[in-house]
Amino acid sequence: MIGEETMRLWEFMSYLVTVLGLPIAVLTIWRELRAERVNEAKELEQREDEIYVQLSQQYSAIL
Repeated sequence: MIGEETMRLWEFMSYLVTVLGLPIAVLTIWRELRAERVNEAKELEQREDEIYVQLSQQYSAIL
């Protein structure tokens, strides 16, 4: 069926994926989640600024 060399190659490739691929995947996911948190924080700050401006305008209109 499958030769000894072919099996060794497949085994080596599986080790390679485990040793290199797994840490790269974890780092990629971590960076994406971090970027999402940063974007959410920026959006929240922008909404807070907009609310502050609206309240300031309403206060000025009352005065």
